[in-house]
Amino acid sequence: MPITTNSTIQYHNIAHTIHNSFILVSMLTLYLIFAVMLMRHRCTHPSVDGKFTGQSTAFLQIVLISGVNAVGCALYVIMQFHPDRMNPALIYCASYAWLAIHGLPPVIYLTLNQTVRDEVWALVASE
Repeated sequence: MPITTNSTIQYHNIAHTIHNSFILVSMLTLYLIFAVMLMRHRCTHPSVDGKFTGQSTAFLQIVLISGVNAVGCALYVIMQFHPDRMNPALIYCASYAWLAIHGLPPVIYLTLNQTVRDEVWALVASE
């Protein structure tokens, strides 16, 4: 393979771009539908026993984790289509988003999910 000065052509991966685009569009669509259904159900059924508080916390966990995933996917798709116009700060954001996609869910679960927190404390206390 000859050495080229345009590395964007050499390393272009169409399957990766299709995958990230599909994940981004499907995730945003599904969670928008989920949010609308949750709000509709919340308006038609008033909360009596705090059931919606737990659902809201679960929805917040989902939104936080999926939001980071969506940002990472969107930035990587943009980098695939417009690598020459990418600001280095956005490249760093995409890299940190990729790290956050893999490292942030346990932190979110530990801070927002009482059951997970209780189980972790019980595990730590037993040793």
